[in-house]
Formats: sequence, structure tokens, C-alpha cells
Amino acid sequence: MRILAPSFVRLLSTPTAKERKRILASMSGGPFTSKTTRPNRFLDLDIAIISAIRRLPMDKEVTVHDMAASDGITSLELFNRLSHERPVRLTASDYYDEICAARKGIFWVFFDKDQVVLQVALGAIALRSQRANEFLARLLSPSVTKLTSVSLFHPDVMPNEAPPEKPSPVSSTGRRAYGVGVDRFRKFGCHSSRSVDANISDDVPPHRSTNSSPRARHGAWLT
Repeated sequence: MRILAPSFVRLLSTPTAKERKRILASMSGGPFTSKTTRPNRFLDLDIAIISAIRRLPMDKEVTVHDMAASDGITSLELFNRLSHERPVRLTASDYYDEICAARKGIFWVFFDKDQVVLQVALGAIALRSQRANEFLARLLSPSVTKLTSVSLFHPDVMPNEAPPEKPSPVSSTGRRAYGVGVDRFRKFGCHSSRSVDANISDDVPPHRSTNSSPRARHGAWLT
């Protein structure tokens, strides 16, 4: 039985790709799922989406809102693949897009967006048990009036402060734009999937289950 967990303290600086992967794999994203993701996780579905949009007129811009995108790395991959085909505008969002950290002496207490305790860390040392972390957090009782926000988006995904309805482009060429929005929708018991509008292509599966915990991956909405 594993007692220790990857310390979230590394997120306060510049973690390596390996460290980020381990931390996200151990981090919950609400009560039903985790932040686990990886590059090329949706490669086969990206290929199916590209096949579907090739049936559209070439001058038609594709608009995508990829929700519950975790750190956004697979959203960026989809954007890069689609942008080779035609004009595309993609917004990636996740309700749990950041964590907050409160310092108490030599300890750091980390909370999710709903101020639920995620972890108490002493340098590189952190416990895996949720009950132990909650107990330590109550014992330390850090002030939550001054919290340090830590973005969970991948460094290659450049977030912006624009609302999701009108995302400011952060990477653009011609009419191609990639942005990061704020996902204000909670997911309760949704299956991990990327949904494609059935009106675009009947042979693209509307849901694709993955091996991750039940997190919604919605929104290849082609307009």
C-alpha cells in the first residue's frame, strides 16, 4: 500500500513533464474523477473528427469547445490537427482549472476550486490518504483569505482571461485561433468521452469511453 503521494509543492515552481504527469494522476477533480490525462489520449477520435469535417465545405470554419479538458494538452493536439485542415476556433475549459495553496509555517495546504482540501505537504513529503490530509488541514487551520492560485493548464497551453463565449486568441494564423476559457459546468457521473455532433457524421461515435475515471469530455461542436 502506497502511503506517500507526489507533492503538489512542485506546481508552485516549474515541474518537469514527468512530475506534472505524476501529480495530475494523483489529483482529484471533484468528488467523482481525477485530473489524469496524457498526450495522444484521443488520437483515434481526433482522426474520426477530422474525417467528419472533411465532408464540410472547405470555407466553413470549425468551432470547438472542449470541456473538462484537464490540463488542455489533448485540446491543443486537436487544435493543431484540425488547423492543418481548415480554419478552426477552439476553446478548452475545465471547471477544476486551478488549485489554491495556503501556507502555514513550513506546510502548504492545497485546496480545489470549491476549497475542498486536496493535500497538505511538507516540501516533497505528502500523504495519499484523504482523511489524513483533511485532519492535518484542520489541525493547521491556515488562513484562506490569502491564497496562492496555481493554474493546472499545461505550459504549452497559454490561458487567457476572456470569457468562454468570446475567447481571445492566444495562438492564431489567419482565422485559426486557440483559447482557454472557464468551464463553469460541473459534471456528475458523466462518462469520459468526447462528443461529436451527430448531425455532422453518423459514423463518428458520439461517445468514447476511456480507462480514466468518469469525467466528461464534451464538445467537438462543428458550426
